[in-house]
Amino acid sequence: MLAGGVEASVGVEVAVGDERAKSQDSFGSVEAPAGSGAVHSEVMSGAFGDPGGKPASVGLFAGRARLTVAAATFCVMTMDECVEAARDYLPADALEHWTGLLRRSCRLRPLRPGETAAAVGRLGGNPRMPQDTAWPEWPGHGPLTFIASLDCAALPTDDIDLALPATGTLLFFYFDGQLDDGYEVVTAFDEETQPGARVLYVPEGVPVVERAAPVTEGTGIRPHAEQVLAADLFVSAPAYDASGDYLEHEEAFSALAHDLGGDYPHHRVGGYALPMQHTVELEVAHDDHAQAREWLLLAQIDSDEDAAMVWGDGGRLFWLIRPQDLAELRFDRARFTSQQC
Repeated sequence: MLAGGVEASVGVEVAVGDERAKSQDSFGSVEAPAGSGAVHSEVMSGAFGDPGGKPASVGLFAGRARLTVAAATFCVMTMDECVEAARDYLPADALEHWTGLLRRSCRLRPLRPGETAAAVGRLGGNPRMPQDTAWPEWPGHGPLTFIASLDCAALPTDDIDLALPATGTLLFFYFDGQLDDGYEVVTAFDEETQPGARVLYVPEGVPVVERAAPVTEGTGIRPHAEQVLAADLFVSAPAYDASGDYLEHEEAFSALAHDLGGDYPHHRVGGYALPMQHTVELEVAHDDHAQAREWLLLAQIDSDEDAAMVWGDGGRLFWLIRPQDLAELRFDRARFTSQQC
């Protein structure tokens, strides 16, 4: 085990010193030579490695293990390790309750050149959608910008706590301020702004073509830089207690969610939303705790300089959906909100 029991995500291959090892399963362990468990053991390039051979390092930060590669940090803790880390924050009764709330999720990150991991989607570029499907627009404001696509068949749907369809593609659109210099803000606080964000589902087998955004009154929408995405499994912690029974520990819940969430950018599918201001699930439920439990994170897209995506002052986009709507493929009923620092 690395550095006191660090465990890595599926398919990870790392080198520690002169030895190499592979992870065993979705949250399986990576073995290392005796004596390599120093606080910052060097781990040379492998599945997490940079194509240029930049080293990563494994370290323990206040009891929390992370694997750092170049400018990105991936949390590689198992469910048990998350619970162990939470003992520093919560008393026994609250810890047991918090443990029951943990969800399996996946983090989206750039697919690196030469990497054999599956491509699960894309940020930016132009969407591939049916020719006869109307481009999403916000009536009275203009067309939405294409943000991301997710290939449901490629995502690790059997390993996350979100019942996505087994096939098909999800397309995410958002009124990103290009047409009004950011004047309008799409948020759950104002229901009239909800048409400013959309999710389209394209079933498998439906013919699609690459589409560019329409030009409105001589003004076109600039597509964001295209970035092919891979997915890593991780454990997602809630930033709040929807039951309302442990509100006195809300600060600890929030701290844990951010501590276990890894570093920027925070793109993810499933699990819990990672808020920048208010609790996202409560925000879309208008502060109704009972209704907040019904809303599941469909996708979270962070500001990402590599994809030329910056939402306001480094904000974050959230699409949430209720289980029944998800089961019925009613992605038109997804609710959106955005937050900024």
